[in-house]
Amino acid sequence: MHVAFIALFAVFGAYTLYCFAVEPFWKSIRAIMALQWGRQVAADLYVGLLVFGFFVYVTEGCAVTALLWLVPALIIGNPVTLLYVIVNYQHIIERYFG
Repeated sequence: MHVAFIALFAVFGAYTLYCFAVEPFWKSIRAIMALQWGRQVAADLYVGLLVFGFFVYVTEGCAVTALLWLVPALIIGNPVTLLYVIVNYQHIIERYFG
């Protein structure tokens, strides 16, 4: 399963970089946010990222660590959540399934 997260991170990260290369980010954001569903998807993303920050806090037991992961996640998005899972995979498995 750990390998699956690494593969997903690689593919998702590569696609993210590709999107940055072919599409102006701020122009795209303006177009997306002009749509009702665009605003809903953005709200959904950020609520999910806040839940991720809470998960990191509960898992690590440290607000500073949670913020160190949450701030980049709020800027970059889910590639940061995937990186957190990859870096802390064994700890997460032991803590919650152990």
